[in-house]
Amino acid sequence: MNVSKAIGVINGINEFDNFFQMVRSAVSYMRSQWNGSQEKKLQEGDVLQLQSDLRCLGETLPAMYNLIDLAEWKSHVPCVEQLLPNLKDAVYDAEDLLDEFRYVTQGSFNKVACIQRRLSNLSSQLEKMGSHEATPRLDKSLRPEDGRCWRKFCAPLKLQGSMSLVTTRCAEVADIVGTMDSFALEGLNDDVFWHFFKLCVFGSEDYHIDPQLELIGRSIVPKLKGSPLAAKTIGRLLRKSLKLAHWNDILNSEMWRLRQKENDILPALRLSYMYLPFHLKRCFSFCAVYPKDYNFEKASLAEIWVAEGFVEPQGNIPLQHIGDQYFEDLVNLSFFQKLHGKYVIHDLMHDMAQLVSKEECFIVKNASDIEMVPQNVRHLSILRSGDVKFSNLWSLCKHTKLRTLLCNKSLGSETLHPVMDHWFSGLQHLRVIFCASTKRLPESIGNLKHLRYLEISSGCHFDSFPHHYVASITCRFYMLGNANLEDYPEVSVS
Repeated sequence: MNVSKAIGVINGINEFDNFFQMVRSAVSYMRSQWNGSQEKKLQEGDVLQLQSDLRCLGETLPAMYNLIDLAEWKSHVPCVEQLLPNLKDAVYDAEDLLDEFRYVTQGSFNKVACIQRRLSNLSSQLEKMGSHEATPRLDKSLRPEDGRCWRKFCAPLKLQGSMSLVTTRCAEVADIVGTMDSFALEGLNDDVFWHFFKLCVFGSEDYHIDPQLELIGRSIVPKLKGSPLAAKTIGRLLRKSLKLAHWNDILNSEMWRLRQKENDILPALRLSYMYLPFHLKRCFSFCAVYPKDYNFEKASLAEIWVAEGFVEPQGNIPLQHIGDQYFEDLVNLSFFQKLHGKYVIHDLMHDMAQLVSKEECFIVKNASDIEMVPQNVRHLSILRSGDVKFSNLWSLCKHTKLRTLLCNKSLGSETLHPVMDHWFSGLQHLRVIFCASTKRLPESIGNLKHLRYLEISSGCHFDSFPHHYVASITCRFYMLGNANLEDYPEVSVS
């Protein structure tokens, strides 16, 4: 089965490759008619041919998404795991190419050939997979906690009688902060867990389960390590269909064979992710750009998903409403949990999100992280804590494929304006921007033809807005929060 699925991935890559060769042929001809200036007009037939090819590219994107979905199912095989980020990166570039062609920029003509070469290379690499049976593995990087942060936290608690209760999944943390022996919490015992599992699947502990389904269910339960979170996610996955074939597929999934530590439920969570439709996979994995324990707001996150192009049109329904429904779907599947009116992602779910988006999303916590940012990263956030300084931010401009830049760092009296001018000149694929510390936006924001969402922190005293940007504004959503804006031109944004 591994070989047949791998061949399916290879064939999909080849089909993708052939299509880009067709588009490249059309664009190459148009380039030969282009004399380097806008004075010479292209013939109408050439333009119509290019429009037809680009329309075909847009219609082919769903097939490309299906190809990524298929490759993700085989991502535990090392060679596919290595190539999957490159495939996603090529599809991101295809989306940007389509978006860019709406502005008919000459520079876009060269990009089809570039994407085609990368896909050809991917195809040849995947063909080398042959019938080699790889050993499944699952890497999980854990960063040791900083003891200094703990000592700083404890400073106000030195009075006699003060105490704190710490819960952690890391024994090293317990050793650092503990003043007494730690207490290891075990999973639920078998009988209690089985009843809870039935509740998650059927909505009732008293449901009369089919004997064959019960046999399969009792075989799945030990794989969940007594974890309520795993029971909820896999239970709701099983609830989708009470057919034996569906339950057997989950029981016999290759995900369970991933190497794992005792009481590790990441394979269970990853399996629930694999069964998501592709559009929900993109929306959820994107959330890895936010830190753990982040409080999500449904409306705001849905707007960002729309700006990123993750929300698929459905007739005349507003995209925002569709994005809201995506969010509710993920809540119902336990990927988000409601807490005090806001929504959070369980830290284990967050680990899984980081796992499946490790080349796409990155969080800068400290200055040392700047050098660890993946070259082709698409979504980047800079946390307000940590030692990141103004001077560290200039180097981000080398990551030219960035789509999302969330700068939560407040730089005090310093303004982001100079470095933003540098960013906006080089990071021309930005679609989503959040700034926590700026007094004005540079004129170079007009370079951002893809920009769809801009948010300025409510704590900013915002002096002015670039007037030249008004003529080229393409934001679907334009948000200023409660920023104090003194000079804001009249614009109409849908």
